[in-house]
Amino acid sequence: MESHLKASTEIIFNEIFSPRFWICCNNRKSRSHKGNGGVILIFDRNVFPKDPTFSRDLNFDCLIWGSAKIGDFLLHIGIAYLVPAESKYSSSTPSLIEKLLVDIYSRKKSGSVLVMGDWNARIGSLNSVVHGISYNISNVDRKVNPQGNLVIQSMNSADMLVLSGLTLESSFPFSSPFNLHYKSEFTSQCHNGASNIDRICVDAMLASHIVDYRFDNKVWDFISTDHLSVGITLALPVPIPLSIPSPPLPKRRVKKVNIGRIIDPSVWKA
Repeated sequence: MESHLKASTEIIFNEIFSPRFWICCNNRKSRSHKGNGGVILIFDRNVFPKDPTFSRDLNFDCLIWGSAKIGDFLLHIGIAYLVPAESKYSSSTPSLIEKLLVDIYSRKKSGSVLVMGDWNARIGSLNSVVHGISYNISNVDRKVNPQGNLVIQSMNSADMLVLSGLTLESSFPFSSPFNLHYKSEFTSQCHNGASNIDRICVDAMLASHIVDYRFDNKVWDFISTDHLSVGITLALPVPIPLSIPSPPLPKRRVKKVNIGRIIDPSVWKA
């Protein structure tokens, strides 16, 4: 989902979360710029003790890449926001997806790749194709929109698995007992109804390290949103150094607040 941070709230966000996380923000330069509210990418310092390499896109403030190592394992994570197809700014979506593909191809040469975000892409039961082999997707959201078609075609061309509702065959070359099927949930509930539009896509090799694919509403305790959070747990084949202690996160509050409108930093503190 969009971060909706301004210059002032970005400072507050960094002050609160930088003791625990490496943070990169790419915020909207102006209200008319690309029609989006920007994105944030964070890395837990306890898992990634070395400063990740971040890359903000100068042409798209809805795209960030971060690269970090755990031992010898290099992980590239991209986060992107695609405006809804009905938005007057949607004409920029094909260019953004093209840029995302170029980035995926480039980063695959040096490590594993994961891309994610609110893509406003309904993919229904379109299949995910990797290395010429088609794998079934069965989503609770049966609808397909043009943006969903574009996303599936693009991810298939880059050999990236689209996880929601995906079923892998046991013969999948990078399969494990943990990841033969990925459940599907409605990730957005709004006035237009329920939909599955928030995506996590991984390269085939990285899929073998996924041990959990989940949805939850814990984010509702911190911000006002109609989206669920979507996440995965990776079991990487390297030791994870735990040399940096983790400062506790702010205690969750019952009251929902929109992070893009936080003026008083005490809102986040118990």
